[in-house]
Amino acid sequence: MLKVVKIGCKVFYHERSSCHLQRNLFYSLKHLLLIALSRAQAISKITREPAEIIGAQNIGEVRQGFKASFVVWSGDPFSLASYLALVVAEGDVVHESR
Repeated sequence: MLKVVKIGCKVFYHERSSCHLQRNLFYSLKHLLLIALSRAQAISKITREPAEIIGAQNIGEVRQGFKASFVVWSGDPFSLASYLALVVAEGDVVHESR
């Protein structure tokens, strides 16, 4: 996998089960860190790169003109102790911890 990433191939992780999505994404991100990707590169594998691979427009990044879907964590997103503080889906706040 590391060789594939280092030569510039786009690779992404996809999770089929929404039931365990947070924990599975956590482990997928940890795996990407273990193969020497930076945090930014690892996060890109579950955000921007999947959108680019499927040819989706205006998703995958938080920037003007894009459909904003993102989460804000209470702490380090790579820590299982962190929890969701804010969830925004296509520009609408759908969850906010109090």
